[in-house]
This record gives sequence, C-alpha cells and structure tokens, in this order.
Amino acid sequence: MAEIQIVQIVAFMRLANRMHGDAKGDVPGDGHMISVSLDIFRKDAQGNPIWIGTTQDMDEARDHLNRLALALPGEYFVFDQRTRQVVASVDGFDGDRHR
Repeated sequence: MAEIQIVQIVAFMRLANRMHGDAKGDVPGDGHMISVSLDIFRKDAQGNPIWIGTTQDMDEARDHLNRLALALPGEYFVFDQRTRQVVASVDGFDGDRHR
C-alpha cells in the first residue's frame, strides 16, 4: 500500500514540475533553459535515496518535504546540486525537522 502511495506522490510531483516548467530544466514555450538545482529525495527502508522531483526554490522544497512527510511518513531530504550538500531534511515518522 505504501509503495502505491509513493508512486502516486511521485507522479503528482512530476506532473506539477512539468506544469511549472521545472522538469529537466525546461521552461514551457519560451525556448530557454533554467537551472534546476534542488533535488528532493525519500530514503527507502535500506537508507537508499529515491528521487522524487526537483525545484529551484528552497521554500518550495521545504513545502514539498512537509507535504510528502504528512502524506507518506518517512525520511525526506533536499540535495543542492551546486553545493553537493543536503540542505534540508525532515523525518516524517516523528515530524522532527532536522534542518
């Protein structure tokens, strides 16, 4: 059941990214590329990262983390491609935000 929920959440976020032009860095209709630098991940039961989606905005990334953790408890984090560091995380099991 949880796997179905995560698949639905991932599909929703990818659709939202496409609608906002964030998927693969494309901006719809204007022919220009934008830099997508924040990746959102969920840790699986073995601690391996599962890619969820991307965003350019840290506030939006934190919002995604919180919504994901509420919808499907687990550990989520944001990885900044530019700095190659985890810049935010949330543990949806106990609601404790680490950063």
